[in-house]
Amino acid sequence: MKKIFVVAVLAAATCFAAGQKKKDAYDIRPEAAKAADAPAAEKWQAQNKAKLAEATKDEVLAAFVKDAASASALLSEVKPGFQTCPVKAFQIAAVTQYVMRPGKEGRALWTEQLLAFAAKAEKNDVKMFYLDQLRWCGLKAQAGKVREMGKAAKEKCVKDFAELVATELDGVPLTR
Repeated sequence: MKKIFVVAVLAAATCFAAGQKKKDAYDIRPEAAKAADAPAAEKWQAQNKAKLAEATKDEVLAAFVKDAASASALLSEVKPGFQTCPVKAFQIAAVTQYVMRPGKEGRALWTEQLLAFAAKAEKNDVKMFYLDQLRWCGLKAQAGKVREMGKAAKEKCVKDFAELVATELDGVPLTR
C-alpha cells in the first residue's frame, strides 16, 4: 500500500511538472508567461496601423515640439520596466525623426527636453531610452552634457552608452 501511495505521489508530481510551461528564454518581459503573450512588433504594428498613422501625422508631431510643455507631456509617458504605452513610444521615435527632416522646426527644443529627461531619469532603462533618442537627433553642443551624465551614472551600462552617444554627437573617438 505504501509503494502504491509513493508511486501515485510521484506520478502526480511528474504530471504537474509536465503541465507547467517554461517561460520563453527570449521573452524579455518579466511578466510574460508564454510567447503568445508577447506579439512580435511587426504583427502588433500591422494590427495597429491605423492608430499609429493617426498618432504620427505631421500636425500631431509638430504639436509636441511647439513648446517645452508639449514635449515634456509626451516624454513623461516613458515608464520603467517595459510599461511604456507602445503608441507613445512610437510617437516619441516619430518626433525624433520629424525634427530631423529638412524644413521642420523643433529640434533644439526636443533635444533639450530629451537631455533634461535623461538627466533626471532614475531608472536605467528610462535614462537609456532618452539617450537613444538623443543619439539620433542630438546636437554636437550637447555631447559634453551627455558625457557628464555618463560619468555621473552608477551603472556601467549607462556610463558606456552615454559615452557612445556623446561620441556619435561630437565625433570624438572612444578612448579606452
